[in-house]
Amino acid sequence: MPKYKRETVELGGESFKIKKDSLRTQLGYNKKGETIPMKLLERIGRTSAGKTIKIKGKEVKITDLIKKRSVLAINLQKRRKPNKK
Repeated sequence: MPKYKRETVELGGESFKIKKDSLRTQLGYNKKGETIPMKLLERIGRTSAGKTIKIKGKEVKITDLIKKRSVLAINLQKRRKPNKK
């Protein structure tokens, strides 16, 4: 079991601690510059818990924890994007 570093993030005026790179590891995106596509995060959010989906050629069972982490990743990515005028 990999040991994750804790990171404090702020979202919606509330700060909390998360395990850094835990979702990336669960989904198999372990390489340094590799990012999880937004479409995949949205697909995970739409999939009900208990179902399996294919990610990078391997079957991944969608759990409640993966769903929560994907929603958090979507929200954090949206926060980082600059506002378009």
